[in-house]
Amino acid sequence: MKRTALALMILLGTIATAQADTYTFKDVLKPNGKARSMAAKKADGRKCGAVGDYFPTQDTERFTACMRGLGWTVGNIKPAPPSDENLRGCRDMMRTSESEH
Repeated sequence: MKRTALALMILLGTIATAQADTYTFKDVLKPNGKARSMAAKKADGRKCGAVGDYFPTQDTERFTACMRGLGWTVGNIKPAPPSDENLRGCRDMMRTSESEH
């Protein structure tokens, strides 16, 4: 319940000090049975509005829908630790999961 309320507040942009969660996107297309490269993931992220490795919190739903349309799905969401204040209002999308190595 607490996590849902926090996510809703972040999406509505009502929290000025939103923490940076880490989104891991997984390749669901896997051309020729192999996951695409990080460069391909970053290029698709830029097509969906990412700047560098980050996308604004107010665009989470639109961003994930765009990535889904390009063959990426959210594989994992890791909430930021309470002390992480370096990336307010952004979400990190470019972390790799162990399955993509």
